[in-house]
Amino acid sequence: MLDSIYNAWNLKEFQSLSIERASLINTRIGSILQDQQSAVSRSVEYLLSALGCLAVVDLTISFISTAKSLEDDEVMGIFDFFKFIPQDGAGWGAILLVTFLFLYLHKIRT
Repeated sequence: MLDSIYNAWNLKEFQSLSIERASLINTRIGSILQDQQSAVSRSVEYLLSALGCLAVVDLTISFISTAKSLEDDEVMGIFDFFKFIPQDGAGWGAILLVTFLFLYLHKIRT
């Protein structure tokens, strides 16, 4: 009797259609999840690159201020290079560097 009801209502066809539909929904959910994870990872990458750029700017400004406070000696070193860079120019140069780095990262990601 159950077989006749099963065959009369075409439950086998409904079952296969619902399995197909569930598979399509699962695929769509997977693609949406992957897109969201990609967006989050891209945001984290931009934040970390901004933090790295700020660290480089801070290091450069620290080198410049340290180089200005040191006395001249006969040995050429890294601080001698930073003595020739004005502090005001270093700030603007660092801002330009950070801007170009962000544009470069954006170009790579798109």
